[in-house]
Amino acid sequence: MSDMENWRTALRILRQKLHNELIEYAEKKAAGWQPYYEDDEEETFAEIRYCIRDCETRIRQGEEMERLAADGKLRHKG
Repeated sequence: MSDMENWRTALRILRQKLHNELIEYAEKKAAGWQPYYEDDEEETFAEIRYCIRDCETRIRQGEEMERLAADGKLRHKG
């Protein structure tokens, strides 16, 4: 599996994780659940969102590198 495929897979998994966590959190709140520390939940969501942004950035950079390589504009130093 290529690096790009790995990043796309990671992105898909992270998006699903965030989706599932948000649903679970909403269901708990609707049932009257009160977290011990509200910030723990928000911090978890922020960490997942950060990882999603990181994957998206790496995918965009990889796609740009592939495009430059295909156009013959990518030069290797060596």
